Amino acid sequence: MTDECQEPTEYEYSNYHVKWLGKNYKLGDPTHGPILDSDLEDFAREEHRLAKESKHSQSLRSARALCAFHGYGRNSVWPPIDPGRPTEELLEELKHANLVVQSEWSKLNDLVVGNERKIQEIIINITKGKIRDQNGKILCIQDCLENSWEETRNVFNDQYTKSRSKSRPGHMESDFSLDPEGHINPSHSIDLDEFAQEYLRNVRVNFHWKVNGLPKVLKEKRQYPLYRSTANYHDDREAMEHAIMDDVKFRNLRKPSPGPAADASEQAQCNFEVEDTLRKQRAHFLVSHINKEDLSIPLNMLMFIHYRARLHPIDFCFQDNNRMHLGKQSHVLSGACDPSFYVMFVPVKDHEYKNQHPRAWCEPKIISKHSPEMDEDKFEDLQSAGRMFGSMEAWLILQSQAITYLFLATFCKQVLDLAKNELISGHNGRLGKKEILEIEISARQKIKMLKENKGAETMQDIASIRQYEPHCTGVNLQRYHTKLKEKSAAAEEHVKNLFDDPAYLAKYVAEQKDHHWTNIVEDSTHLPNEFSQNYHDASYREVLYRSCMRSALRRAFFEFFIWDAVTNALEDFETFEREVLKEAPEIEDFGYCRRTAVPRPHLSDEFHTYTAKYHQIQELIRQAAAFFIFEFRKEAIHAAAEPMRNTYLTTERPEYRQDWLIREYYDSKDIMLDFQEDALHSGRGGRHRIVAELIENFISNKHSSVYVGIRKTTDKVKRHIEAHNSDAGPEDKFSNLISQTIDGLDLLADIAEHLELIPGMLRKFNEWTKESEKDFRETVSRMLQEFSSYDLLALDNCDFQDQHVPKKRTHRLFRFLDELQGFDVKEKEMSFGKARGDIKRFGASLLRGLIYPLNEKADKLVYRQRTWGMGVSPRFGRGKVFPADGRALERLTKCMGIAREQFPFADNELPLNLDAQGSNGM
Repeated sequence: MTDECQEPTEYEYSNYHVKWLGKNYKLGDPTHGPILDSDLEDFAREEHRLAKESKHSQSLRSARALCAFHGYGRNSVWPPIDPGRPTEELLEELKHANLVVQSEWSKLNDLVVGNERKIQEIIINITKGKIRDQNGKILCIQDCLENSWEETRNVFNDQYTKSRSKSRPGHMESDFSLDPEGHINPSHSIDLDEFAQEYLRNVRVNFHWKVNGLPKVLKEKRQYPLYRSTANYHDDREAMEHAIMDDVKFRNLRKPSPGPAADASEQAQCNFEVEDTLRKQRAHFLVSHINKEDLSIPLNMLMFIHYRARLHPIDFCFQDNNRMHLGKQSHVLSGACDPSFYVMFVPVKDHEYKNQHPRAWCEPKIISKHSPEMDEDKFEDLQSAGRMFGSMEAWLILQSQAITYLFLATFCKQVLDLAKNELISGHNGRLGKKEILEIEISARQKIKMLKENKGAETMQDIASIRQYEPHCTGVNLQRYHTKLKEKSAAAEEHVKNLFDDPAYLAKYVAEQKDHHWTNIVEDSTHLPNEFSQNYHDASYREVLYRSCMRSALRRAFFEFFIWDAVTNALEDFETFEREVLKEAPEIEDFGYCRRTAVPRPHLSDEFHTYTAKYHQIQELIRQAAAFFIFEFRKEAIHAAAEPMRNTYLTTERPEYRQDWLIREYYDSKDIMLDFQEDALHSGRGGRHRIVAELIENFISNKHSSVYVGIRKTTDKVKRHIEAHNSDAGPEDKFSNLISQTIDGLDLLADIAEHLELIPGMLRKFNEWTKESEKDFRETVSRMLQEFSSYDLLALDNCDFQDQHVPKKRTHRLFRFLDELQGFDVKEKEMSFGKARGDIKRFGASLLRGLIYPLNEKADKLVYRQRTWGMGVSPRFGRGKVFPADGRALERLTKCMGIAREQFPFADNELPLNLDAQGSNGM
């Protein structure tokens, strides 16, 4: 939707960079927030110093100010526990939540360790319809899941939230209970379904606070979502400003009254039953993995129980935090925090417990951002190992885990009770280590058998299964190898057909035309671009032809090289990993459970090469994913095709030369869109509209994309596309261009997320700044060179001009496209054989005039490219364009079926009919 297009600041550039793939954790917790205002940070540092020295607990105004600075209590409800409480109370709250998790996990562990084989057997029998209740009714797994959720919901509300709600000293603190009448989450990604349905647009406002009573506004902007419903929240600005810095005033502050939005242009009301809405939604965002769709699959349920019961909760902290990304980024979820503190989970020191569970336990420890007690390297290692979190993140992780373990223990008791008609409790005390191990091995074998019976995983399977399996200890290339090889083979076949089959080429040029951004209505005129309006005019039409051919070829060349390069790079990284990380991460075995020890083996200095290579592979994959994202951001293919042309309009005319519709990918501005007036409030039920909104809001728009994350969005879009295309007629199906762009992006985003979840590497990827961007692009270019690819970043816009491909040859292809569409051509003499000859000649000229000279940095080559921030020829590019090796160009020419030396151009050349007997390419 509408957003600023001005030159980004360093903060803007870094935090909303395309290579975050929509998951910048720094924007989801005020603890991670960068230092945007030194006065506010100095105030927090000094207040915490005085509080530490004081013998008496004292409220922390700076914590309130920092939370409000980041939007809490301003455009989202105040956290459920006031951030201004003394530090001791924050630590006590974290310890209390931690004990809840310990208690619920211990119950689950007791049940599963001794009864897992029985639990698995009952679950499988229920899904097969072999279990009946006391009344003889056949039970289904969905009913069991629903019953377990109802009990979980009630227990959590009664035991863990009601007492805290009654003791709240301030009127501003929000509720954190679950919907007392709510059902189990119905489907996968229910959080995105709920958010996307209500989301209207993104609002960006200045960061600000008051210094000595005077307002201070920064040039940077924070953001918040505006919803279609009335459940928007806006503070009483004046009352809030006065109360934040006064403890007495804040404790007497009331929640704002219902009324119109702060900005009349928002056309939305606010403060109407906001907390009631959040209560109904909370489980969607807090425990989205507890859903009926995924857990009705026996494999998922068995994995969920097995790993959660037998692995220590700390091994799932990062995954649980990662899963709540949408809730945290949108502020639908907020929790106890002090933005001046991180929370570290450390093993308990006392090992003399009589009970076995506390012996393995970890407890929260708060670490001040302003304290020198931990150096930066140690901090990064603990964070990347999944042991250090922002204070709000840590509290939310504990709430999510408490509900998870409570639900699983309730479910296991329920199914065991069905089998024996009696309540089952743990029997670990009567089992020896050998018996416990035998039960575990048998349970693992059952899970392995179900996996094998299921067959090859789809990308949707991966998204579902990842919620319930432990993170990998390294690269799992096996999961992606087949998909990558299929992509590479399809890209080779595509290039072969483009330069051999005229109808095939015409089809893809026409597809680009159908999705060209000139089809979109312009805000200034409320009419399509002049190139669409004047398509009947040959001069306009040929400019559009060239643009569409360039887009089709750029995409073909990109996929031809990138899938092969990514596959080879991952294979190389996997081999390197086996050689360097010969020892698996250390595992502490407590008999009844296991816990991963820290530090990981590759966190030591001797493994710095591993980290460097990891950064390189992440950079390559994220840069590759960016290409697919740019199909939406720079080309707006989701909004330009039917039937979405009547939904969106461009809010700012994209920059281009009038005679040359050229748009680079890596350095041109995004195309900014908004709803057409008639479409804003029109029906949103059709799948085309749903998909277009998901893409525009959470992939194409660089700001609002950080709410959801690219992988979560592509997974949901693919599910919509596949469900629609399975029933739709040919004319109503989603186009191949949209489907394949989403599919490629989905695969690359999932690989990036998989790499992100490697223990010891969590969040350990590059920080992207304006200053470092050129270096990172050089890194990608070097990797492309290493893995026998072409320099795709240098090729960028694939801008072939008349000096690259003779005008006469390009015009022959344009003539062919005209004839196919029935435009008036004086001599309709084009045949399939002649068109095929024209394609071959065009391809030979492209090789000879652009592909090879660019690779060789030929002195006389003139090529418009801005990838390195310069619109100059490569000979002035200071060596930025690398020479591809022989294998890369040999692969390309072989697939094109053309050699560089073939089809030399002559001014007087006649059409070449390759279907005529005796014709050749010389």
